[in-house]
Amino acid sequence: MELKTNTNIADQAGWDRLKQEIIEAAPSLGIDDIGFATADPFLSLKAVLLDRRAKGYESGFEEPDIDKRVYPGLTLEQPASLISIAVAYPSKMNNPPKSEPGQRRGILARSAWGKIII
Repeated sequence: MELKTNTNIADQAGWDRLKQEIIEAAPSLGIDDIGFATADPFLSLKAVLLDRRAKGYESGFEEPDIDKRVYPGLTLEQPASLISIAVAYPSKMNNPPKSEPGQRRGILARSAWGKIII
């Protein structure tokens, strides 16, 4: 998988090294999975997204402008590649919060916990 589409062999080797460095650093950053794609338009996706919208399958969290989801260049300045990361929700928590009558409680996704870096 090439990160950039318009590169010479030397440039591609540099992108490949950078990609490998990112993959190797991902676990230490709490990233469970990572993927790379070119920033070429996702032309085959547009019909799928329009169909899902027509059927009412959208969750409300999506970007409402379908073209912005299909054409990365509409939201990013001259994108060459895209990096997608996945952070899994924990399946079990140490010391989960206890329910108390009349008290509110909730559980935040691990990706929302945050970390103070000094």
